[in-house]
Amino acid sequence: MAGVDLNLKHTGITQKSILEYKKEVEGIHKDLHKRANDEKDFVRMAGITYKL
Repeated sequence: MAGVDLNLKHTGITQKSILEYKKEVEGIHKDLHKRANDEKDFVRMAGITYKL
């Protein structure tokens, strides 16, 4: 998703509020990639979407 642009102008969401989750999201991303090849591990993304 390197080419995705996000315009927050009319959302009421600040860049600062997004950056508060940066370390958590990076950790989730690393964990997801680590677990992605494990056929016995069902990985869901729904766990983080409620926070965004």
